[in-house]
Amino acid sequence: MGSVDKIRDLIRSGATVHMGFAGGCRVWWIEHPYREIDDADMLAAAEGHNGQPLLVETGDCLFGWEGNSQTWRSVYAD
Repeated sequence: MGSVDKIRDLIRSGATVHMGFAGGCRVWWIEHPYREIDDADMLAAAEGHNGQPLLVETGDCLFGWEGNSQTWRSVYAD
């Protein structure tokens, strides 16, 4: 995808982030335009420069485990 800052920009602009599992690993992507993001970059990007989270879970949590939602939204989204 590119740099963590580019991912943060997409999140701040209101992008919806999706997460799934493939081969036992988390797989992240943003739609419109479609971008795949590796786990390490997403974890870094999900925290803003001030350490505050940029994403919140939407409640469709896989296996009922907090932090494993399939859909995340920007804290800036309405």
